Amino acid sequence: MKKVDTHVHTCEVSRCGHVPGAEMARLYVQAGYDAILITDHFILPEVAESGKTPEETVEAQMRGYHAALEGADGKLQVFLGAEIRFFGGEEDFLLVGLNAEKYLAIARAMPRTPGACRTLAENMGVLLYQAHPYRDGQQPAAPSDLSGVEVLNAHPRHDSHNDLALAYAQQHGLRMLCGSDAHQTMDVGRGGILAPDWVNSAEDLAAYLRDTPRPQFWVNGAPQA
Repeated sequence: MKKVDTHVHTCEVSRCGHVPGAEMARLYVQAGYDAILITDHFILPEVAESGKTPEETVEAQMRGYHAALEGADGKLQVFLGAEIRFFGGEEDFLLVGLNAEKYLAIARAMPRTPGACRTLAENMGVLLYQAHPYRDGQQPAAPSDLSGVEVLNAHPRHDSHNDLALAYAQQHGLRMLCGSDAHQTMDVGRGGILAPDWVNSAEDLAAYLRDTPRPQFWVNGAPQA
């Protein structure tokens, strides 16, 4: 089994990030992880106002991912993901299973709602998890709009009310996910999951999670019971 953090930001793309992608990768190597999912913020209302083409948008969005790949130096697998935000709300959602082509398809479509994005994403083999749905100022999306829910967000500077997220996922039979939500050095390795050794890409990770509603969580350096 390998340790995978499913929620990691870089300062190249995420304004709230404090660590460059290359350094983030090196920190995860030191923390003993095998893979990370780069989930930089992909805020669709800002993209719509930017005037960039979808190609320019995706190129900019992947800067942190590419920096992390370089910093990993073959010692850590780096998977492409995103933390997407739609129109008319502050809620955030994790895309798991991206590659550049699938990212571009979403940038071209500009889905306005979680439900529209889930349909598009799942047709491409990509999963849509709501991140920290009970954090202050946010609310859970309709279960039918989600592939799953991040039920354990280990961000140390927010109360994500993980107990409520877990209860929501259990109530509606939704897939569950755990991640560090790493933005700063102190956040590295606070969460993640254990995945089988055959998970060697973002697409593999999505395939594993599609068939594993509740993977083994890895929290603060140990498997969670």
